[in-house]
Parts: sequence; structure tokens; C-alpha cells
Amino acid sequence: MRVRIVFLGPIAARRRPLELDLNAERIGVARLMQSLAPHIPDALMPGGQPRPGILVFINGRDYRVYEEDDQLEGDVLVEVIQVFHGG
Repeated sequence: MRVRIVFLGPIAARRRPLELDLNAERIGVARLMQSLAPHIPDALMPGGQPRPGILVFINGRDYRVYEEDDQLEGDVLVEVIQVFHGG
């Protein structure tokens, strides 16, 4: 399984897109997030949760709409978006 990670928003100024090969034909969403954390520590905490101000989309959908054990197959696109909130 190939995972492509792209960065949008201010984080894109300091991060280049990544491509990772995972030794799996399918992977659960929670496990994918945990597997990505060491590669993007400025965006994900060690357990795979996004840091404050970060949105994560998997194949065009907010990762939170998936169940933790939903299985992903084939190539996966992960979009990491840094947002700023005003008040």
C-alpha cells in the first residue's frame, strides 16, 4: 500500500509531500494514523491524533468520519491541513 501525504496551509511552507510504502494490502484507519505519526510529528501526536490546529483528510474525507477499524485498501491520499482560528 502506498500512502501519499500532502500538506496544505502554513505547514506546506516547511513540509514537502511524502510517499510511504506500508507492508500491507489494507490497514485500519487508527493504525494508519499511528503509523504516520513518526513521519509527521509536527502534525500528529505519538498516538496518531492530530495536534491542535491540524485537520487530516484521508482520501478526501475527514479522518473522524471513519470508524477506527475501517479498512483502507489500495493507494491512500492523506491531506494534512494547518488552520488558524481568529476570534
